[in-house]
Amino acid sequence: MYLTKLLTLTLALFVGALTALAGTIQLAPFATVDGGVGSGSIYGLAIDGTNAYVQLSLNTFVQIVRIADIGGANIRTSLVSPAQWTAASGKTALTGFQGFDLCSPEYIQFADLNSKAIWRVNKTTGLLINYCDTATITAASGGATLGAVNCVNPANGEHVFWESVGCNILTTAGSNVCNVVVGKYALTNWITGLNGIPAGGMSFDNSGNLYIGTANGLYKRDSGGTISLVYTKTVLQNISLIFSGSSFGTMHMGPSGKFYFNHGTGTARPILCFDPSNPSTTLGVFASSNDLITSVAGSANDSCIRPYGTSPNDGMAWIVAQASTAYGVYFTTLPEPALVGLLGLAALFFRRFV
Repeated sequence: MYLTKLLTLTLALFVGALTALAGTIQLAPFATVDGGVGSGSIYGLAIDGTNAYVQLSLNTFVQIVRIADIGGANIRTSLVSPAQWTAASGKTALTGFQGFDLCSPEYIQFADLNSKAIWRVNKTTGLLINYCDTATITAASGGATLGAVNCVNPANGEHVFWESVGCNILTTAGSNVCNVVVGKYALTNWITGLNGIPAGGMSFDNSGNLYIGTANGLYKRDSGGTISLVYTKTVLQNISLIFSGSSFGTMHMGPSGKFYFNHGTGTARPILCFDPSNPSTTLGVFASSNDLITSVAGSANDSCIRPYGTSPNDGMAWIVAQASTAYGVYFTTLPEPALVGLLGLAALFFRRFV
């Protein structure tokens, strides 16, 4: 039976490789992530090798779990329980951690909107650290209202985030140290009006350039502080076939040097990509909404795009988040060139079914 499944999947991948379509598999169903409780949502994903770390709500309570050997044995361990989170943060209400990602070999980092702070959690022990508290953020920006526009700077492990009261993009610079990266007036000069406000996505490339999604398009702040337009709203709408605005989800670099981001709204969010060294000619669709909707995920409500594996053409893991019957962790890759993509995904399927 397993051999039959493997041959069927390999044949499907071969056909997909010839047409260069994105292929998607499920790494972990929601039953694995939530431990069989069956009531909740997934909010955050970080991947370290074959270990996944997932932030979720269970009956409106916050929890962080580790899934060792994701896509294989799927060994689940509770890393932070609801009681532990409440004891550390003083908060009991449901919250979605933002910018949930690796920041060092030992820690995952994220912004919490309820406690208005940047936190770290030890990947082994589950120890929670309030890395940058409300008072520190308020002193730097005039407020501590955090949102979805967050990321970890891979060069130094610090957290970069948007604070909406002072209209600043901030960075942590050590424990309870916070500095302005892009100030309010720089943003006003950058794009006049409210459309200059970041719209859901922010991340770094391998050269230290910071990409920020806005309602007017995708912008870049280079390592020297210069801000420039990468893609207009119209360009992104035309390639993503989403014309109701310019809304960004998560962004992340992939192992091969391409930059990935989702663009769209609700359940129609294709994953786009480009080469930061040559953005003008390399923008493309990594996985269309239709690719994702017709896959095993059954949804294009994709969130928390994270690199997974070492495919030469990149493999990006992601989660089906809220408002879906297919909650879970998924993996999408583009089988191109055909033979390399075929062998890489066939090996992954072989590992799963034998």
